[in-house]
Amino acid sequence: MAINTIMKNGKKTAVLNIVIDPQKGFHDLGLTEKTGGVLYVPGGEDVVAPIGKLIKESRNSTFIISNDWHPTNHIADMTNHPGVMEFRKKQLREAGKSEDNVMNPVELPFSEIVLNAEGNIIGVKGSEGRIHKVDVKTTDGQAPSEEDRGRVTKVYDEYLDKKFDDIVGASTQQLWTPHCIQATESARMHDELNLPADLVKKMDDNKTKLTFEHVDPETGNRFIVVRKGVHSERDSNGLLVENDRVTMTQAEQVFKNLAKECRANGVEHVEMNFMGLATNFCVEFSANQVAAIANGYFDIAQMSTSKQLVSEACRGIPIPGGKDDAFSLDGTLPRLAEKYGFKETGIQQILDDQKQKPGVAIAGEQLSADGPPERKAAVG
Repeated sequence: MAINTIMKNGKKTAVLNIVIDPQKGFHDLGLTEKTGGVLYVPGGEDVVAPIGKLIKESRNSTFIISNDWHPTNHIADMTNHPGVMEFRKKQLREAGKSEDNVMNPVELPFSEIVLNAEGNIIGVKGSEGRIHKVDVKTTDGQAPSEEDRGRVTKVYDEYLDKKFDDIVGASTQQLWTPHCIQATESARMHDELNLPADLVKKMDDNKTKLTFEHVDPETGNRFIVVRKGVHSERDSNGLLVENDRVTMTQAEQVFKNLAKECRANGVEHVEMNFMGLATNFCVEFSANQVAAIANGYFDIAQMSTSKQLVSEACRGIPIPGGKDDAFSLDGTLPRLAEKYGFKETGIQQILDDQKQKPGVAIAGEQLSADGPPERKAAVG
């Protein structure tokens, strides 16, 4: 398939607009548990208009959209861990706060359950890397397995002998309020995002398919939707890699295919624009993963890349912390800039750029390649 391109800074350029989880479950406060729940991102509703403008006014553009799609028994759903719920209420009482705020990340940062190298729950992460002891119940009453890691039924004030950093292969899973439950209103996207009606119908009609591709005949825009967080025993904060740090999502093949298309169409440079919800979680995880992994698919095919964050179309969860805190709201762009050279761009700039046609160079700063501009063809 021919991929649409522009000429930018003298290079034939493919632009990928990567939209992370622009779903009602992150901004619609009218949703209830029956309609799939809500993990409210403050100001999350404000991303609808700019993303909707980009989709509506774009022509012949490529959009990669992630879609949180959680089963009801999802491991990251805090309500599936009654022991953690009760422990959080206890912490709120001790802090002199109302138990009604048990699901509010601003009142009390969400708990992280600790998984060992086999993926089994061994505790809840506390301060200074200490791990609270827990009781874990599995469906069949046996030891947790890959298919059934269990759920926390009680959290103790006692700690394991080892701290988190001392356990080889340990990882954490953030727990959240229920949201974006499969086939509910929470998992759907707002009408004002201006997604093609035929694409929305495809998604509504198929509850089990994990990827959708659609080309809108009116605008020429190409949409690729990837569902993530679909497995009950592991979450997918990022677009490419699930939270076990091993399992790849369907997006891996999407980027491999796009790299092949770009190479077949003589693309010299790939520009990636990231936006969506929430800035300091799924957007940042996705940006890191694409920069670390998908970037290589283009790089090996001798294409340079650039990566940009569209801050006006992002909102984050205001968990306290500075730039160096992994979950700090204000640190996302500086962290991405320092690690992968991310810059900032805006919706109007993306729209202005895409109006250019192949063969017509547009003004702008020189894009930095991830490798030498002239390379010999790869062997093999």
